[in-house]
Amino acid sequence: MVSELVDIGDSKQLYVNGKPFLVLGAELHNSSASTIDWLRPILPKLVDYNINTVFLPISWEVIEPEEDVFDFTLLDDIIAGCREHKLHIGLLWFGSFKNGESGYIPAWMKKQPDRFPRSKTMKDGKLMVTKTLSVFEEVNVQADIKAFKRLMLHLKEADFDSTVVMVQVQNESGVLWDSRDRSEVANKHYRQPVPAQLMSYLKSNKLAKQFTTKFSVLGEFGSWAEVFGDSEFTEEIFMCWNYACYIEKVAAAGKEVYSIPLFINAALNIPDSAPVKIHKRPGQYPSGGVLPHSMDIYRAAGTNIDIYSPDIYADEFEEFCDAYRHNGNPLLIPETRRDYYSAERMFYAYGTCKAIGVSPFGIDSVWEESVLFKSHYSILKQVSSYVLEAQKNDNIFGFHFRDDVKVSSPIEHKFGKITAHIDRSHSYGKNQSGFGMIMRTNADEFLGVGFGFNVSFSTDSGRRIEILSIHEGHFLDEGKFKETRRLNGDETASMSRWNFAVVNPDYGDYHVPICYPATTAISFCKIFEHESIYGRFP
Repeated sequence: MVSELVDIGDSKQLYVNGKPFLVLGAELHNSSASTIDWLRPILPKLVDYNINTVFLPISWEVIEPEEDVFDFTLLDDIIAGCREHKLHIGLLWFGSFKNGESGYIPAWMKKQPDRFPRSKTMKDGKLMVTKTLSVFEEVNVQADIKAFKRLMLHLKEADFDSTVVMVQVQNESGVLWDSRDRSEVANKHYRQPVPAQLMSYLKSNKLAKQFTTKFSVLGEFGSWAEVFGDSEFTEEIFMCWNYACYIEKVAAAGKEVYSIPLFINAALNIPDSAPVKIHKRPGQYPSGGVLPHSMDIYRAAGTNIDIYSPDIYADEFEEFCDAYRHNGNPLLIPETRRDYYSAERMFYAYGTCKAIGVSPFGIDSVWEESVLFKSHYSILKQVSSYVLEAQKNDNIFGFHFRDDVKVSSPIEHKFGKITAHIDRSHSYGKNQSGFGMIMRTNADEFLGVGFGFNVSFSTDSGRRIEILSIHEGHFLDEGKFKETRRLNGDETASMSRWNFAVVNPDYGDYHVPICYPATTAISFCKIFEHESIYGRFP
């Protein structure tokens, strides 16, 4: 059976060989899979880090070194190597576009810019030819279609057990250093009426607030400037439409021969870890990519791309997770930071946003920096079946409390008539972050994972909810839960709070060490309800 996306209400899940699958991913550096000898020693390390899916590229220049001559030797070796280590692959097609340029097209294309025209942008008042293939030239897209179709056909024939579970079509597409292509053919398209297909979609669908904020009033008919206004953001969505149409043609050709999930990714318009939140201007990021304010433009172009994915390096992790859930788009994060920042926040993605998967980029160059993914993936690996079931039934919630905020506001989430009140664990010394997920497994039982938080419960009926028992432990390979501690006393505030300790508690100047260090970070909590005049503890 081929991999597929299955509806679960307001999102989708990835199914592999007929079963739901939670992607615990890692993306390698761009050249790490350029030879099998370089890749081979990386694979067992990925397994050791509890990774089940590796995102790695196959480039156009490798599979079609000469025009109409295809060579899939490297791809076959990659698939065989990953299969040997029981790793799935998210295959990245570095075709026409990679990070806003065309650096991975074959040499025979690079040498023929007249035959395969490039885009043109303004720099210092001069019109410059770029390194990027023009999306307005049919010869370019047809060449990509031919190569991508052959790639997908080869996967269908050679990947007999669905080692490759999804394919990314292009990488961070868009124009760099200008808001649009300014070639003669692009200028002609810009002056023409906005396509009726796009106008019809914008008028008949619920649009993202990021789009309507930029374009609150649309003209009825006319050129791009007449409909959307004369601005660099109009030029950007003009490029979005044309990139979307280009990519849609390539994706449609691939799905025609082998229909597995296809996705595209985007470089975001907020700088990485900036001290103050600012937005870049189109061209400072690839202008024409699928961002929150342009997702509707892409969807209007067609439906052969299944997932729009953010590459999240910015501090606004949760904000972008939420934005990419627009209109039921399933969340997949193929690139993110490999440090603690994303390793903690991914619980929000998997829980609240029902993410298909998260994948830190460049994990293979500094393994030590990514060690938290190893430990946190170990937790998620143990509870993945529970996560998938809870995602499907809307019985899951993920969260994160920042360690750089002195006082964090408690978070509430309703599971039917029961409300979970989640707060960061108290520290007598330095504040520490808190993060995790809680899942309702039946009427009176919850499963939780994470560090540095506590949970209490209340009910709509006004009756008191108390904790009956807390069982900490881990899951064995066959899926059976093994209890390591039954928690009570100080660890539970006398059975009033479900606590998830931090790894290294800071006792400050307090002389009683009541904060027990974290152990497995996995526990079941059973609750019961009764009459009480006191209400919820305390």
